[in-house]
Amino acid sequence: MDASHSPAKVFRFGVFEAKMHSGELRCDGTRIHLQSQPFLVLALLLERAGELVTREELRDHVWPENTFVEFDYALNTAIKKIRADRRRRVLNAGRLLTWMAGAEKDPC
Repeated sequence: MDASHSPAKVFRFGVFEAKMHSGELRCDGTRIHLQSQPFLVLALLLERAGELVTREELRDHVWPENTFVEFDYALNTAIKKIRADRRRRVLNAGRLLTWMAGAEKDPC
């Protein structure tokens, strides 16, 4: 992960912890595999917790300018992967955004 996108190193929300510098997402200390693009989407949403983030901002943050991709499909897929049922059924459509709104930045 490129640490230049994220001034905060760690975000905590609910039982989750996202480490921006390493691109790691953990649930109760257990690492959850999340690919690069979904993590970049999650990272921007966490950095802007409580704010409106447009699809265009997500596109600009995740996909380089000269990338040709069916953006709506790619973004929807990234969001589905963030919400995916992994080791625990904790992230779901309604609770994810609520938890991110209450995300805390760890200054370490």
